[in-house]
Amino acid sequence: MSTPRPFLALNALLVTVRAALFLPACGNDGTGPRLPLAIASVSPAPDAANVETGASIAVVFNRDIDPATLTPTTFLVKRSSVGLPAAVSYEAATRTARATAPLVPNLLYEVEVTTGVRTPLDSGLSAPQLWSFTTRAWQTVAVDAPGIVGGYTSLAVDGSGRLHVSYQDNTNGDLKYATCAASCHAAASWQAVTVDAAGIVGLYTSLAVGGSGRLHISYQDGTNSDLKYATCAAGCNLAASWQTVTVDAAGIVGSYTSLAVEESGRVHVSYFDNTNLNLKYVTCSTGCNAAASWQVVTVDAAGNVGAAASLAVEGSGRLHVSYFDGTNGDLKYATCAAACHMAASWQAVTIDAGGAVGSYTSLAADGSGRVHIGYHDFTNNDLKYATCAASCHVAASWQAVTVDAPGNVGQYPSLDVDGRGRLHISYVDFANGDLKYATCAASCPAAASWRVVTVDAPGNMGLDNSLAVDASGRVHVSYYDGTNGDLKCIE
Repeated sequence: MSTPRPFLALNALLVTVRAALFLPACGNDGTGPRLPLAIASVSPAPDAANVETGASIAVVFNRDIDPATLTPTTFLVKRSSVGLPAAVSYEAATRTARATAPLVPNLLYEVEVTTGVRTPLDSGLSAPQLWSFTTRAWQTVAVDAPGIVGGYTSLAVDGSGRLHVSYQDNTNGDLKYATCAASCHAAASWQAVTVDAAGIVGLYTSLAVGGSGRLHISYQDGTNSDLKYATCAAGCNLAASWQTVTVDAAGIVGSYTSLAVEESGRVHVSYFDNTNLNLKYVTCSTGCNAAASWQVVTVDAAGNVGAAASLAVEGSGRLHVSYFDGTNGDLKYATCAAACHMAASWQAVTIDAGGAVGSYTSLAADGSGRVHIGYHDFTNNDLKYATCAASCHVAASWQAVTVDAPGNVGQYPSLDVDGRGRLHISYVDFANGDLKYATCAASCPAAASWRVVTVDAPGNMGLDNSLAVDASGRVHVSYYDGTNGDLKCIE
């Protein structure tokens, strides 16, 4: 992907902004001489390169400003001179304004702060201030290549930025795990280990990192058609550090597993019961390497329901699950606030019934409790997105939008929300065999708010992909390279 040249007008104005930037932040509105409103510093810096797509744009002023004058029309992030839908905020203690915009890799972006930004006493900038920066091109790496490996991937990033990926070794039918601490675009930075080799295992893996750094993986034992669980507290690049247990063996169970863990260490898993065609849920608080520690419940038994399940847990402990209603071809959602090992504690609702929708789903909940779901519209072969802020057990509380529509797109979506509330979805363009990426920062129930880009092509890329964003804003995606039979990662 090429980087366009800056506009001539922008180049002329850069001299002005560089002269205005980095002024000493002295003086105030209460005592002493009043300085004209000016920008003391910005981030990313003018002409910065290799900026993360998950970064926010920060502007520090030399004086307090009136937050009411700070809007997406007075603090603009632009691409080709067109403003992007952005979320704008202000931190009074540091006089810092922030804009979070839908950035994609390897492109030039412009920032403009207009004279509409004012102080409480209605003083403004002497002239609009403009600068530009370029986002980083994403890099791909083959993490594990011998044989056919990388199906059913699940990626998580811990607080230190270390990456963790669970996946299946399709050649040997094993559950594998790979990890990387830094420079993860280099194959040599990764370490891989076989976690479970007892038959054909490692289908439908789902990995999460607990608050203590303990790793948790749910997966299906294809040989016995059971739900299994693996855990490791330390030294997880060694096979001996892992413990595995069969959690549910009642019939053909364990496909479409989705695991989440609370700060307390309680583990939650949703999955599909193929024997009874139900959505099931299992939980454990301690001693989870013992089968007796787990409690199992059927969440939804209204027809053929529970495939493509995706589970998330809020800080309050409320659970959210998106899944497919195969009987009616609908996207469904279930939630539970407490005592979730009891069926009566769950509430379920259909949130999209427009044709056959929800055959692949991915759910996340942000810090405010808002729920986000990326999913596939099978009827139209589109990527869709649905969201709800409150009372999500009521269908009318949900809003849905088509994110990407041309061709045959939206399979295997993986959605994450970063610390600024920006959405990130990786998914497959089946028509072209490409891995694609969509992002949105504000007004996401509107299709125009989303930006979409292809991130790995050509070939048969992106199957079983899994996306996570780290604290620095770097986006990471693990996925299966169907052309070469490899586990790949892009960041």
